[in-house]
Amino acid sequence: MRDLILTGFMGTGKTTVGRILARRHCLEFVDSDDEIERRAGCTIAEYWQRHEEPAFRDLEHEIMRDLLVEGEGRIIATGGGALAHQRNRDLVTQGRQIICLTCPTDQLIDRLQAEQSVRPALAGLNREQIGHDVERRLDARALAYGLYEQVDTGGRSYEAVADEIAERYVLSSFEYRFGPERATRVTFVGSATEGIPRVLEAHGLAGVLELVTDENVRELVLDAKLTAGLRRDELGEAPWKWGCVVFPAGEEHKSLETLEAVYRSCTLHGVDRSSTIVGIGGGVICDIAGFAAATYMRGIRLVLIPTTLLAQADAAIGGKTAVDVGGVKNLAGAFYPAELIVVCPDVLESLSDAGLADGLTEILKSAAVRCERLLREVERLDAPREILGKPFIIRRSAELKARVVEADPYERAREGGRAMLNFGHTIGHGVEAASEYRLSHGQAISIGMLAETWLAERNGIAPVGLRDRLATVLTRFGQPASAPDLDPDTVFERMLGDKKRLGGRIRFALPTAPGEGAVFDVSERDARAAVSVAVEGI
Repeated sequence: MRDLILTGFMGTGKTTVGRILARRHCLEFVDSDDEIERRAGCTIAEYWQRHEEPAFRDLEHEIMRDLLVEGEGRIIATGGGALAHQRNRDLVTQGRQIICLTCPTDQLIDRLQAEQSVRPALAGLNREQIGHDVERRLDARALAYGLYEQVDTGGRSYEAVADEIAERYVLSSFEYRFGPERATRVTFVGSATEGIPRVLEAHGLAGVLELVTDENVRELVLDAKLTAGLRRDELGEAPWKWGCVVFPAGEEHKSLETLEAVYRSCTLHGVDRSSTIVGIGGGVICDIAGFAAATYMRGIRLVLIPTTLLAQADAAIGGKTAVDVGGVKNLAGAFYPAELIVVCPDVLESLSDAGLADGLTEILKSAAVRCERLLREVERLDAPREILGKPFIIRRSAELKARVVEADPYERAREGGRAMLNFGHTIGHGVEAASEYRLSHGQAISIGMLAETWLAERNGIAPVGLRDRLATVLTRFGQPASAPDLDPDTVFERMLGDKKRLGGRIRFALPTAPGEGAVFDVSERDARAAVSVAVEGI
């Protein structure tokens, strides 16, 4: 989405509403006043005491200019007087949505009198003086504020204001197309208990919902908050009935036998072509539920509720579904995108640091070959758990993958396209399979990324130092750089069984610069050398 800028007079609630919107919908919030204080090294009140207003306005303009070259997808709250100045208005008019928050003058004066200690322009004034100052400033800014859409905050909760803005600008979700006939809506909710049932009902799901999950999230699904709202059907208040199939967790259960168990459960619960399979879990669940939906009765509706960071940021997006056959990862599968994906970051709080690190590894993979800005954001995290306070990174990763998928849904582009997201996975899948899945997917991809970046540097494809840059982040997250207990020949043979071969050639998605990459055919000699690095390190 484009940046959404909140402006308006002081006391109208720009910061409070902005924070609510960002928290609920996994968006980044930026307060220009916070940025001013960071750069000035003091509070705004202190800055006003030391300098005249023109100096403050110059600094404000500098901050606005720098903020608006950063990118998109943020909620930005401006100072009350920022857009009263033409030079600042010129900065924000290019492709950004702007809302001016308003409030009846009497209520505004009450708010400002209560907040007087943190309002430098109002310091020491009584209510009557505040009223005169407010009216004078509102008159001076009326034309500027009138340029933008208005949302009145008077007599309303800030939560209600945030709801109105989110609905008006569809902040809660984004949509991407999978070919001309299919589309997927990705919706972000702040609360699993309230948000997920509401979203399912609003999406028009009815009939039988077949929940597919595993033992890792069994309690979450059956006994706790995720399906609390679904239990309303027992009172006849919800438009669905639901059944559930639970299977053991782990890649080794992503099999034809598990798929058959899902089919049997669907039959037992009366699932028909009007029903929906709802996959609740991590990447394995997304694969199993997706493949089941693609093939049961030749295709029924599919909804995914990813509960791991890896699935929320990557695995649930894009429509790839598969099971492992004969030790070969994802050998049998189909392209079958979910019509709805519901992302709720609060379910990640129960994950271990290792589980969060696996998800961050997948985010880093996409960033390294497709978005340097996202790469820098991941690099700023000191530990895996910090992602819980920055859910906008999850949304940015999901949107990045969605854009790549939309441009190349079936991975047919000759110059990379969706195949670029296989960076780290050619060797990584070989490592994962050779370890008999003792290494997690994220750990294997960490090893694969570093080995493949080593190969890219060795052949002059990537700049020297990029591997070290990625290794620094992965090491900080506790991810491995090699798998010394594996046999290189076994890793190589498992790698050759991977589906990324084309016409007998070994294809690698390799970084060419931070945030950029391309697909290359790699000789067996170079591939074996990279596998040796994956096992033995450098």
